[in-house]
Amino acid sequence: MRTQSKYQASLLAAAGLSDTQRQAAEAKFLEMLERTFGGGSAVRGAYCEWMAARSLRAENPSDASA
Repeated sequence: MRTQSKYQASLLAAAGLSDTQRQAAEAKFLEMLERTFGGGSAVRGAYCEWMAARSLRAENPSDASA
């Protein structure tokens, strides 16, 4: 069984899924993220980097390097 993460992933749209199916899909997504990135701390790090890049892009929409 997977340990509880210190972060969450939530489906924004889960039409047609039961609560159990939605929770299973969210857990599977977290499992795959951690497997792909190499662990929970790497997922958090990648998320922080993405947020920083997104912020830079919002501040400088015409700058292609952002």
